[in-house]
Amino acid sequence: VQGMVAYGPYKTLGRGWYSLKINAHGDQYEALIFSYITGKKIKMSENKYKNGSYIFEINEDMPSAEIQLFAQKDSNVCFESYSLQHIK
Repeated sequence: VQGMVAYGPYKTLGRGWYSLKINAHGDQYEALIFSYITGKKIKMSENKYKNGSYIFEINEDMPSAEIQLFAQKDSNVCFESYSLQHIK
């Protein structure tokens, strides 16, 4: 299967540092934060991974932001949940 496995919640994320934990099993998937309004995209693969969570910074507010989980072609992914926390 190839395509979007999960997306949402279309919520404004303010500036600062965040922790994103994704509970998914399988291989070959990409997680990112994206705002359709600003076009800004933050790929989790380009950020620090620590204690089971991605740690990343948002430099300017991201209105209507969504977390996207995209499965690559011929992958087997089971998405359970995510947790996004503003840490500083």
